Amino acid sequence: MRVAIDTTGVQVTQAGTTTYTNALLHALRELPGGPEMVEVACRQRFSRNHRLLRKADTLNRELFWLKDQLPRVLQQQSVDLVHCPTPHVPSRTRIPVVATVHDLYVFHNPQAFPVWHRRANIHFLKETIRRADHIMTISDYTRNDLLSRFGSHLESRVHLAYEAADESFLPPSSERKNDVRSRYKLPDSYLLSVATLEPRKNLDRLLDAFIRIADTIPHSLVLTGAQGWKTEHLQDKVKHSGFADRIQFLGHANFSDLPCLYAQAEVFCFPSLFEGFGLPILEAMACGCPVLTSNVSSMPEIAGDASALVNPLDVEEIGATLLALLQDEAWRSRLRVQGLERAKQFSWKTCAEQTMAVYEKALG
Repeated sequence: MRVAIDTTGVQVTQAGTTTYTNALLHALRELPGGPEMVEVACRQRFSRNHRLLRKADTLNRELFWLKDQLPRVLQQQSVDLVHCPTPHVPSRTRIPVVATVHDLYVFHNPQAFPVWHRRANIHFLKETIRRADHIMTISDYTRNDLLSRFGSHLESRVHLAYEAADESFLPPSSERKNDVRSRYKLPDSYLLSVATLEPRKNLDRLLDAFIRIADTIPHSLVLTGAQGWKTEHLQDKVKHSGFADRIQFLGHANFSDLPCLYAQAEVFCFPSLFEGFGLPILEAMACGCPVLTSNVSSMPEIAGDASALVNPLDVEEIGATLLALLQDEAWRSRLRVQGLERAKQFSWKTCAEQTMAVYEKALG
């Protein structure tokens, strides 16, 4: 079996879809008797540093890559099937198409996206539902959401395959932890957020919750993640909080350093408003860090009984639960143990096997 996988998205973003694409591709190549994977991608790139050029990227991808270049590349490569790991599918091809839909957040809260991004996302998602022969989802929540929104007649075409934390997410050595602590100038004790800086990640309320309890705890708040949109005001909020010296923005941390950032945090804070999966939850658990996350969308499904769950819209509840966690060492210890066990229940090998089964179904 010769399968093309469209890795264009890896060039576009540093978000979870890139982690998914890279990890799944590696796991499929490691499968005994697995498919031959052929990477294809749109090579025409524009600067990522200007809003108009980012729009040009989207238009280039829609008008030229998906409608013209990708169909020709698939024919030239003589592949049996194409997997689009994000909902961007070729407009025409004679071979089966498998696509992954990570979440439908753009339908739940369209105002959270810039207008051009919103319109592009909705267009691509609808085209994917219409054209893909089979659709992968990364959580049961997203699968049910998709069937509820687009119709139960799609049930035989929509399949679940969970993500997993990369195998590098383990409790690290003291030497590695000390190195990362020194390079990032980490405080002695801290709470950690790993999330793209965008409204969906709910960093506004996390900051408000931390500021509410900061007088009663010695910890700092450390935030790491790529720059997104509509969060420029966060720096001003920190500046006027009275605790600017205890709130640290790291920017986008190196992937290889994340295990050490997780492992040294007292609590990992992930009160996101919406997730299709919530991979950082498992990454933190796999590194032995207690997790506080939201009780909405896919997050309870992924966290199971191994985290503290909060209403992400309730600043008081986020702050009170966080304070209770920090004051209860026994609770944090239980969550560390439960989290390590929970993370082991997910693996990229299983995801690759389930994805391979969908490939086989698509080829009949």
